Amino acid sequence: MLKRGGNTSAREISTRKQHRVAGIWVLLLLLFLPTSVVLANSLPPPFQIYLRFFSASTPIHSISGVQLVGCDDSACSSPQNMVQFGDCSASGFLTTAPLLADNWKLECSGPRCLFESDFHEIKMLPPYIQLIIQYDADVRQSTVIKTPDCDYCTIAWKVDLGALEATISLDEEFIKPDRAFRSFFPAYLFTILIEVLAAVIFAAIFRKSLALSTRSLSISTLLANLLSYPISWLVIPAFGQFQADFYRKVSIMIIAVVAIATLVSLYLQKNRGKIKKGTLIALVIAVPICAVLFLVGMFISSYGNYTVHVSGLPWVTVVILAEIFAVGFESIILTLLLNDKFPYHKALLFSLFANAASFLLGLLLFP
Repeated sequence: MLKRGGNTSAREISTRKQHRVAGIWVLLLLLFLPTSVVLANSLPPPFQIYLRFFSASTPIHSISGVQLVGCDDSACSSPQNMVQFGDCSASGFLTTAPLLADNWKLECSGPRCLFESDFHEIKMLPPYIQLIIQYDADVRQSTVIKTPDCDYCTIAWKVDLGALEATISLDEEFIKPDRAFRSFFPAYLFTILIEVLAAVIFAAIFRKSLALSTRSLSISTLLANLLSYPISWLVIPAFGQFQADFYRKVSIMIIAVVAIATLVSLYLQKNRGKIKKGTLIALVIAVPICAVLFLVGMFISSYGNYTVHVSGLPWVTVVILAEIFAVGFESIILTLLLNDKFPYHKALLFSLFANAASFLLGLLLFP
């Protein structure tokens, strides 16, 4: 009896060691994922104007046609069709062909549009700008606004279609599409902290029906979050609307890194107590090699790449998919790591509880 108890204790110690090794290896590997890319380009970035159309009285779901009109004076006495999007054949639009070359474009998705050049060419624009907008069957003209005076910059305007004359003003609520990527690590650490704390609470509530310790559940939760979060909140959002092309390309590499880290973690867990020292050394050496390969791939995909994908998944869809993936993936990982001590239905219940807690608290701290 004492011998069996001793074997059980040794097995638990071995399992803890394997968890630590797997967690450290995964953490080191994922910490090498840069979330803000420094673009060392020989050419300046494009000139961009983000447009958001809204109305306090009527929801604006989509824009069917937009013309960006160039004006020589604030009265727009000689309007010129600079560039357009959609069907601009209705009464109220200018009938002349767009004047700007193909390296300028105006694209829209839902109630938002992006006007941009390939590179810095702001000097080609007239001193004033006006918009002609069609939504539903209504064609509206906006107020005339001065063309932004900057070398190359990103400007965000909101257009109030509920006013008598559609009013253009600075959009104070504008958030750059890459903000989620640049604030990744604070949210990453916050989520891990909350979900590990949720594991402690869950284990305390169901301590009579759980066949594992709070420590084992907490460590496994930590590892599951290290693996799932980069996919949920880096990869999936990269395929949303108004996202940079190089983030989508980097996301493919992130998927590969997470897949490798997941396989290594499961291998270490399955072969606990049997891993040779040489294998562990090889895994440690593999971390900087993977990091270098990732950085090279990121540089190749980002160098000179300023393309923004206007079309993509709506933000609501992104959030739903991210949460579904997090809950499903973490449930599977917890079940595989903890074997028969934490069956899938319990892992799913816990994952729902932990992700709901981190999501709701995240909304308060990371609006």
